[in-house]
Amino acid sequence: MSPTCNGSEALIDDTSDNDDYDQTLAAWILGVKSSNGSDKSNGELFHFVGESEKSATSTPKSTLEGFKECFAELEKYGFDVTTPISRINMLLFLIEKQVSTEKRLKSNAKNMKKEVNQLQKHKEDLKAVECKILELQSQRAVLKQKKKDASEMQLCAEDLDKEIHYVGFGTTVSASCSVLQMRGRLDVS
Repeated sequence: MSPTCNGSEALIDDTSDNDDYDQTLAAWILGVKSSNGSDKSNGELFHFVGESEKSATSTPKSTLEGFKECFAELEKYGFDVTTPISRINMLLFLIEKQVSTEKRLKSNAKNMKKEVNQLQKHKEDLKAVECKILELQSQRAVLKQKKKDASEMQLCAEDLDKEIHYVGFGTTVSASCSVLQMRGRLDVS
């Protein structure tokens, strides 16, 4: 691990080149193996990039854009800055991708929260419907019992009616016979 001139030890741990592991951001952008400052121009760039790394965590996109401008200026003086600029472009792309992913995650989290709330409401509604179904089934059972009781009562009433009618008819016939005998109209023999 190589510290930059300002003491920052921000590392690039996940690069595609196996040689670039355990490098500072400045060393990685510049495409050099170490930041020992043996080359005077690289040393000055390390100092510049190292100083800028402090603000890279708070505003990485603007810092990287600033680096790009500085490297474009250095290119005017004949420095080969193709590698640093392509790496800065890659970092900018990754930052954009990260921002986009974070927005999608926030949106998905918000949608998921809405879905969970709707699911909870549906569960509550379903529970209320189930309670209502149980209540109606109970009322149905009570009504069936009342209907059965009413049918039994009606049968009993019909039986009583028949009995009353039979007893009443018998009483009426015997009473009529008695009255007719008294009047002498009926010949009982």
